[in-house]
Amino acid sequence: HGEDEAVAAAIAGHYYPDSADDPLPETVQGRVLALADRLDMLVGCFAVGLEPTGSKDPYALRRQAQAALRLLETDELDLPLSDVLDLARERYVAQDIEVEDERMGALHEFMADRLYHMALERGHSHDFIRAVQAAGSDHVADFWARLQALERCAERDWWPSLVELVDRTYRIQKDSGDLPPCDPELLDQEEERSVYEALQENREEIESAFRGGDYVSGAELYCSVLSDPVHVFFDEVFVNVDDERVRDNRKAVCREIHRLFADAFADLYLVEED
Repeated sequence: HGEDEAVAAAIAGHYYPDSADDPLPETVQGRVLALADRLDMLVGCFAVGLEPTGSKDPYALRRQAQAALRLLETDELDLPLSDVLDLARERYVAQDIEVEDERMGALHEFMADRLYHMALERGHSHDFIRAVQAAGSDHVADFWARLQALERCAERDWWPSLVELVDRTYRIQKDSGDLPPCDPELLDQEEERSVYEALQENREEIESAFRGGDYVSGAELYCSVLSDPVHVFFDEVFVNVDDERVRDNRKAVCREIHRLFADAFADLYLVEED
């Protein structure tokens, strides 16, 4: 029909991938078109309540979701899932078709569940997947990078200390609700000052490693500079004192340490013991 070769290749390629073993479209245009097609289908079906139920999936939305997630793994389409879903939603809204927030929330949960099952099918352990997803999976390529990095961390000799560090700093403050930022003026014991100083001195370098995708090195640094001070802190400092300000301040330090790792990499509280 006289179409440009790139257009023809994109149209031919956008049917792929149709299964977990199918190749991706060979061209960038084909991948963009394939992603747009899947997102349009997913948002449209969820908007009118046609999501899969149990074993019934008449519109093959699980397969469509898996295809979209595979496309978002690629360098060309390393985009936030939430952003591209919003773009698909906007096309419906532009045609006066409302897509309720509740339906979009259900779609986000569905996509997270599909990503979880994709990771299981690729041989990753369920607790590692959940731990990584707890730190977010909106950037699909980064989710896979963190999952693979976590598995490499688990092979290192400092792994047990890392898990204990993240786990202990979570447990002590998990039921505390909102906490004010740590006030260094309220740190009156040497052991808690040491923990706070170790956190402040190394936070930027750890965050920089995580931002740069160097998760294993960031985890090793986090463990090496915080593990010993934190364990001494728990041995020597009684956190749950009667003075509410002091108690909350000590818990706030623990929360900062926990979130430094768990918000950027993975929440090791969810990792099961061997």
